Amino acid sequence: MKIVIAYDIADDSRRNKLSQLLSSYGYRYQLSVFYIPSITRGELEKLKERIKRVINPKADRVRIYLVEKLEFVEGYIWEPWESFKVF
Repeated sequence: MKIVIAYDIADDSRRNKLSQLLSSYGYRYQLSVFYIPSITRGELEKLKERIKRVINPKADRVRIYLVEKLEFVEGYIWEPWESFKVF
């Protein structure tokens, strides 16, 4: 499956740790948005557990979206909102 992960992390140290973690799985599209083109359900569950160990749930936000189809339009990722699914 393909996923997009977006985050808002309050602390520089936690933000850097999360960025490094996500970089090992996929590609950065914006400062706080990563695209992971291929991940199994099991790998995703492990990734979510690793994310939970990095973030502070009271101060930070992480969103994971399943992406069925991803296209580029004039250098930007284009994805109709109808195909985004929130876990």
